[in-house]
Amino acid sequence: MAAVLDINSDACVVFANKLEKISRSALPSAIRNTLNTTAFNVKTVTMPKEAKSTFTERKPNFFKANSKVTKASGFAVQNMKATVG
Repeated sequence: MAAVLDINSDACVVFANKLEKISRSALPSAIRNTLNTTAFNVKTVTMPKEAKSTFTERKPNFFKANSKVTKASGFAVQNMKATVG
């Protein structure tokens, strides 16, 4: 049996109207916030957990003290990046 894809055009029109009403900066701000939150999560949660299971822990605060987060900035989505290292 062939799969049938039924697109409700009324819902598409409603969604398109919602997208037109949001500000131009809403999507870039959401993406920037997500990137920054993820980078800080990696620094504070993921990296210490992985380091503890991979390396011999001589100084408990080594990775916290010697790593930093460079936050994403600007409104150009294609150029946004947040780095941890």
